[in-house]
Amino acid sequence: MRTLGLIHRVETNGAVTSMTVEADSAEPAFDVFRSAFGPELTHQDLVTGNRLEDHRLESISWGHWQRLNPITIVGANSLRTTDACADSARTTVSVVAGPDSGFALTLDPRRARLSRLPHADCLTLVDPCISRTPQPLRLDATGAQPAVHVGATVLAPGTTDWSSADASSSTARSAPPIRSPPLQRNDDVHIVPKTIDDPRPARPPQWWTFLIPVGIGVVLAVATGMWWFLLFSVSAPLSGWIAYLVEKKRFARDSAQCRLDRDDALTEARARLNRLEATHRHMIFSSPGLCLGFGTVFTDLTIDEQLQDGTDHVDGRVVCADIPVRIDPRTTTVTVRGNAAVLRTMAFAWLADRRFRWRPSPELALLPELAGTEFSADHASSSVPSGSGPGGNIDDPISITLDEAAHPAVLTLTAPHAGSAVSMTVGTLAQARTTLSTAPGGPVPGRALIATLMPAARFVTLHRGRAAETEPRAWPDHGLGELCNDAPEVIRARWHRPASGPVLIGRGADGDVGIDLFSDGPHALVAGTTGSGKSLLLQAWLLSMALAQPPRRLRFVLIDFKGGATFSPLQDLPHTDSVLDDFDSGLAFRALVSVRAEITHRERLLADRGCTDVADLADPPPRLIVVIDEFHALMATHPRAADLLEHLTALGRSLGVHLILATQRPMGVVTGQMKANINIRVCLRVRDETDSFDVIGTEAGAFLPADKPGAACLDSGISVTQFRVAVPFGTNSGTEAAIRPRVRPWGRGPVPSLASGVHGVSVDNIVAATRENAGAVNDPAAGADEVIEKSSFEGQTRQIVLPPLPAPEDMAAWAAGMSARATDGTVEAVGDPGTAVSGIIDVPSEQRQQLWTFDPDVDGSTILTGGTPETIETVLVNMARAAAPTRRIIAIGRI
Repeated sequence: MRTLGLIHRVETNGAVTSMTVEADSAEPAFDVFRSAFGPELTHQDLVTGNRLEDHRLESISWGHWQRLNPITIVGANSLRTTDACADSARTTVSVVAGPDSGFALTLDPRRARLSRLPHADCLTLVDPCISRTPQPLRLDATGAQPAVHVGATVLAPGTTDWSSADASSSTARSAPPIRSPPLQRNDDVHIVPKTIDDPRPARPPQWWTFLIPVGIGVVLAVATGMWWFLLFSVSAPLSGWIAYLVEKKRFARDSAQCRLDRDDALTEARARLNRLEATHRHMIFSSPGLCLGFGTVFTDLTIDEQLQDGTDHVDGRVVCADIPVRIDPRTTTVTVRGNAAVLRTMAFAWLADRRFRWRPSPELALLPELAGTEFSADHASSSVPSGSGPGGNIDDPISITLDEAAHPAVLTLTAPHAGSAVSMTVGTLAQARTTLSTAPGGPVPGRALIATLMPAARFVTLHRGRAAETEPRAWPDHGLGELCNDAPEVIRARWHRPASGPVLIGRGADGDVGIDLFSDGPHALVAGTTGSGKSLLLQAWLLSMALAQPPRRLRFVLIDFKGGATFSPLQDLPHTDSVLDDFDSGLAFRALVSVRAEITHRERLLADRGCTDVADLADPPPRLIVVIDEFHALMATHPRAADLLEHLTALGRSLGVHLILATQRPMGVVTGQMKANINIRVCLRVRDETDSFDVIGTEAGAFLPADKPGAACLDSGISVTQFRVAVPFGTNSGTEAAIRPRVRPWGRGPVPSLASGVHGVSVDNIVAATRENAGAVNDPAAGADEVIEKSSFEGQTRQIVLPPLPAPEDMAAWAAGMSARATDGTVEAVGDPGTAVSGIIDVPSEQRQQLWTFDPDVDGSTILTGGTPETIETVLVNMARAAAPTRRIIAIGRI
């Protein structure tokens, strides 16, 4: 069997080389990789970023490896993000911007080293500006500038990069609230110094007011002849001049104080500005938005003209430099122009932020780096995206498109609730410049910034590493052969000492899943709509039980009302007593009557031996498993079947009879008495929540993935477990490729068809185990253990459901074979041996068939009715042959 695998090889320059490898499924996986990549390939190149599930690399076959890793990452260990240090010394450093950014490093800040090439005990950044040789990384999270520049890369110690958070955590999946930009920015904080009033100026005296006292003094001096009246006239201007000098001194003193107060107000305003700017800077560093890069952003602070000198601002609005540029991608549309290869790395950085729901364009989805992710074209075609209209959900997907045909290429992030926009250009070494920005807290137009880019190698490494370590595999692809070894010698050893307990039927997120029908049952109900994998479940369950128990201990009665396709592969099992289908529903009802007769037979057996359970018998009859697929069709055709099924479910464990009922919709079909006795319930995908709740008590069955046949929920009476049914039978390729693994390059396009077969179980191996055991017992050298094993396989030959009656024309040949089987007591012969057999009497209620020979002395006159003329003629001939030895035959004919 040939298996095709998809492989991403990580290069040290950040590129990814994608290829397909086709090899034989049984070949060791490590040998396949060595033949494809050369002997220099190491174990660590494959262990990092891939699933092993507690297996050793040397023990995994190529087919098993592909079931664990449909897409393999080779060389992920060359891009180390975690330093080997004690947990107490670890700290997280976000790689904010640069040619290799958008993730987090876990390191010991006391001895961390960086390089652009892989080295032992050294973290790797794909940055051509970083040295090839390891260099110490000096961090200072307590400094005024928390960001650290290393080459063209910006790191932020003491903060957590949200894009690197684990998607399984509730924190990582909680996206920031939508902030639509307001029409008027009323939330701005305007900073202005405290207003200080100007001092009252010194007013000079009004000199004309001094003319009155001067005039009075002159008049008095002339009138009285006394000259000292002139002194009186001079005193008034002199006092006015003195008062003016005093006022000028006061004004000078007040002006000096005003200047001091204004300086203090300006200093206080600058201090407040610095505090608010530091707070805003801290908020931006810890904000949860999508990081576009590292540069200069707008703030909510506006300043007065007095504060603009020495402050970085744009038209009075303060801007913060050297800070992460973050936006809300659900409200801000981003357009980036540049080289197509660089824009792809920016798209990878966006897609790596797992807090948001992304919807890449079909062109992006075809990139080989997105193969096997939730963004791939195959996954996108099977999912239904949410709407993004006015009534759209807050979690509507965010579209990302890349137009490589344009010159330069254009990368567009389309927000589902667009209210603002950012445009920028990006060049080499992550150097970018904003050309337009209307987003609150967005980048400043015209300023340079370092863009957040993620090379393809980092993207596939982070994605596959997260999936391999943290992502549960709820619906794994696997075959029953992985759970149960079906080699004949292993089957014989298992049958020789059969063990009780659950049999494995599938695998879930927590490991293998098994069902113990005998202890947890005694009966089971299986529900699932068309295409849900109900037939796979029944086949895998029956095969797993057949591998665990020998035919002497276990028998199957299989009834299929879906055309017989479900149980036809199990026809040759030595455990199979009978297989019936819906082409003759009367035979199915007859089988139930025979099973009821078997119950009566076992009840008599227990009464005769004085036991309460068949397990207490010295030679117990086998466990009888009755499986009815689409049993609602049986009940619709034969209403009396409901009474029989209720009778069967009322009994069970003590008699060793177990019932497995399968249907598409159990509501209204499974009676209350049946449900009371059915403890094991398996729900595959059903149409609505009501059907799921009716089977397992929860609505989980209605939400099982439609593209995962065999996805099921098991209700064992204690808890509900989700798992996926193992594929029962393996598939073999009709044409084999060359013996040597074939390697082909693969580029942009859909994921190639992975023609890999699962490791199923072969019915021929079970048959061979029975034959080999019989041959070993017939060997004269066989010991006592083999003799006991022989009785375990061949001691039970009693058939529970006898074969249906043959057609009249086949009566002679069938009767001859039936006579040879008359030794088990289920067939009774009437008449002398050698007489012609006229018919067979079928008594399913007694599990008996009786050969009948026509005897005129006993049977007398006989009337034949119904049937075709040919059938009546055949019956008359057989009756005449039976009577011929003692009677003369006069005529044979019809009335």
